[in-house]
Amino acid sequence: MRGSLTIATIAALTGLAGCATPCPAELGQVYRQQTFRCLDGAELAVSFARQPDVAVIAVNDRRPFTLPSQQTAEGFRFAGAPGVFFGDGANARWNPVGGPEVPCQAEN
Repeated sequence: MRGSLTIATIAALTGLAGCATPCPAELGQVYRQQTFRCLDGAELAVSFARQPDVAVIAVNDRRPFTLPSQQTAEGFRFAGAPGVFFGDGANARWNPVGGPEVPCQAEN
């Protein structure tokens, strides 16, 4: 399909190697990429993927990690060992393990 990126393609372009399970190369099709700026100054580069439903997140250009999707009544929620990322559309919240919950806003 023209115009669609996979996380495998992104991983190949960015040179990801030795990633945590699951590796981005094992993930499905990316359906949305978005950068979120948080109130504490953090920048989250997020790739939302399907099959499996995950978010691959890089905080402040650090090594990306994968958070699995969790069922929610509305919006999105991804949670795992590094933290919880949830929201609805352009409004999100990042709650790293051991840290405070921080409001974030999608960039245009």
